[in-house]
Amino acid sequence: MAETVNRNTSFQDSGAPPPLWMLLTAVSGVSDEMERARLIATGLPSLIPCQMSGMALLDPNETAWQLVAQKDGQQLDPAQSSEIFGEIPYLFREAHRKPTPIIGTMEESRESIQIPPAFVKLSIQELMIVPLRTVRFRLGLVMVGRANRSLFTPQEKLILLTLAQHAAMGFENIRLYHALEKYSQNLQLLVDERTEKLRQAQDRYRLLLEINDAIIYNLNRDALLQAIAANLRRLVPFDRSSLTLLDQNRDVIKIHSLATSSSVQPLVDVGSEFPLEDSHLFNVYAKNQPVLRHHLADGPRTEVEDHLFQEGIQSYVAVPLVS
Repeated sequence: MAETVNRNTSFQDSGAPPPLWMLLTAVSGVSDEMERARLIATGLPSLIPCQMSGMALLDPNETAWQLVAQKDGQQLDPAQSSEIFGEIPYLFREAHRKPTPIIGTMEESRESIQIPPAFVKLSIQELMIVPLRTVRFRLGLVMVGRANRSLFTPQEKLILLTLAQHAAMGFENIRLYHALEKYSQNLQLLVDERTEKLRQAQDRYRLLLEINDAIIYNLNRDALLQAIAANLRRLVPFDRSSLTLLDQNRDVIKIHSLATSSSVQPLVDVGSEFPLEDSHLFNVYAKNQPVLRHHLADGPRTEVEDHLFQEGIQSYVAVPLVS
């Protein structure tokens, strides 16, 4: 991803040197935030004479920092980076306190802040910090440091401000691009999920229509169960289905029809009866509630469940047939 830089910008109107334009053009084609920060930190000494340069980036949630810093053309070692890293939140607050560059000196005054100890260890005596920010985001800060007490000129302050403004817009573009890309991916996942749910609903409605046709054309109970089982198996795989009815006069349940796969040999056949009381189907008939058993092997089992388990049935669901 690349963003264009308008040639009619303030840094040219102000007479800023060509290297600033060259640096902005070079980084505009880099889509990785840290690589772009590294290029800016490396290029800063060519714009503003300094011994140290760096950039700190705050993540979009404003909870974590990343730091790129170098001195005399070399990246800081881990110990030095860690000490500088500890000063970043303080410098960030100072940098975003006002729109002009923050100047750090060896002694704090009304116009400047005192240089933090981590920079003093690096022999930095003059420090300039500007915020990275746009209308939408607080992105971090840019800093340059000198090992002598040579004051930063108004022209150098303008250069760093201009660089920070254009860099901030570039980082914002990167983050907006990634946010849009993530949103598009999430939207596509949502579309796929809704499409799959719609397909499943259509399959269910089609199945219900076919079962309805089976009811119309099969008035015989056994033929009806066979037709329903054939259609239902396409949506819910199973090895055995049965239709049982309650004889209310005798409180017994009778198996009226069976549909089994070729691998299951029923031990309880059509015409078998068993008492409702203490039956595995008691809640189905007495309370109009479904019964679901996940693991028959775990027991305990009723007598009929024991027969099912011996047939190889490991789990079952039974639902009431009501009108």
